[in-house]
Amino acid sequence: MRNFEPGDVVGQYKCVVLPIDEVSDATRSWALNATHVCDGSFFPLNNPLAYVNSIASDDTCNMQNVVYHFTLPETIMYLAETSIRGGEELLVDYRKEFFHNLGSGTGKARPAPLTYTCNMPLLHSASAQGDTVIVHQVLAEFAMQHSQERSKHVDARANDSWTALMQASLHGHQAVVDLLIHQGADVDATVEETGRTSLHLACKQGHVSVLWSLVAARATVGKTENVHGASPLLLT
Repeated sequence: MRNFEPGDVVGQYKCVVLPIDEVSDATRSWALNATHVCDGSFFPLNNPLAYVNSIASDDTCNMQNVVYHFTLPETIMYLAETSIRGGEELLVDYRKEFFHNLGSGTGKARPAPLTYTCNMPLLHSASAQGDTVIVHQVLAEFAMQHSQERSKHVDARANDSWTALMQASLHGHQAVVDLLIHQGADVDATVEETGRTSLHLACKQGHVSVLWSLVAARATVGKTENVHGASPLLLT
């Protein structure tokens, strides 16, 4: 086992850049942007860094010791961010997009996206985890301080432009979706990069109960996204 100092090359991961819809193995793919991924499943024997884990939630968010950079031709280079002693776990930030891609699927059986909450506001992380108690507390505390701006808070954007309703819809938490809608959440708010709405996200994952809650709240069924121009129903 080797020791690494900041800046040392820990290893590299080869891949092929593909459109998201053409991913052959989501467990070996990294989202580069809204449309393409770096798919390493073509090099299973040449990618020893498959054991690098990712930070994902409060108990790991501050434990990152490796960073990665995408370089041409189609290689992810891993570099030590801190001193790493032999035997320590390697932890990198694969970001929210990787977790969403890992949970995507085709056909009737769609595995749920794994939950990534690092650097999320409390309202968003609680919504992603389906924690109605925390969601209610956050909204209630804000309402007590800013009674005239409740709708502004419930539609607050995280750094990735997502709202709490989008997080709850993606992960299929109907109780949270209903709570946020009751508090005035904008059901037609869109992700800036992709143009997807909460309805797009729920349909893509097959969350029927969430879909009906959004439709009942007058979500626009025919609203198209930026990436493929698809309406929510085309993603089911």
